[in-house]
Amino acid sequence: MEVDSLDSIGTMGMNISDYYNMTGNKEALPLLNTLLNRAKTLVPRKPDGSFYRVKTMWADDIYMSCPFLARIGKITGDESCFDEVALQLKNYKKWLWMEDKQLFSHIYFTDTQQANRIPWGRGNGWIFLTLSDILQIIPETHKDFEFLLELYKEFASGILNHFDREEKMWHQVISM
Repeated sequence: MEVDSLDSIGTMGMNISDYYNMTGNKEALPLLNTLLNRAKTLVPRKPDGSFYRVKTMWADDIYMSCPFLARIGKITGDESCFDEVALQLKNYKKWLWMEDKQLFSHIYFTDTQQANRIPWGRGNGWIFLTLSDILQIIPETHKDFEFLLELYKEFASGILNHFDREEKMWHQVISM
């Protein structure tokens, strides 16, 4: 089975982690460890350790990696998984964060080293969901917990500013 991308590793890993947590079935552990190993060794990375898709980084890649990494860290007690979650969020903030909007750009192009500065609604939703999820998993004593919490608060404030109160919704491309 070829499992070498964030899309397949992260979503499958989250589901199997949740299955393990609900059932305690130890037969899930070898598969979880295989997925973790593949995430660590097969997913492309920039020199700073950021996951990417060879030519691009997408905002939704945070959801395709960090919730699984946090879950497997909690299951195994491997603190390095929490470190990896924080590293990814720090780096994605560096590459995709639009300070003036307090939102994340949808795509960063690795060849031109530029973000497209389009705040895709769903991509920002994936990141918000990820932050909400991992803050319930990563121990408050972790060295980067405060960074993650502050990013959540800053992002929550930013995304709320882009809610269309007249239409009572967020748009697919968040207002510029």
